[in-house]
Amino acid sequence: MLLGGIVVLATMHYATLLGVPPGSRVAWLLPASYLAVAVVGEVWAVVLKDRRPQIYEAIGLGPHAITSQLTPASGRAHR
Repeated sequence: MLLGGIVVLATMHYATLLGVPPGSRVAWLLPASYLAVAVVGEVWAVVLKDRRPQIYEAIGLGPHAITSQLTPASGRAHR
């Protein structure tokens, strides 16, 4: 939550951080690019969930993503 607040404050005062006048196009270029990447990522997630659900479900499983299992096949936890 604190990190989110820092991001909001940095975005609101980005012109000051860059040393450009408030409302300058340069001051909104980088924050807008983050928003654009986030939107593309959300759209890609929806497409992936719809068209390839097995891959979507394996996201975040780390080394177990190949087998789509939350636990190792041998039953023993890896270190």
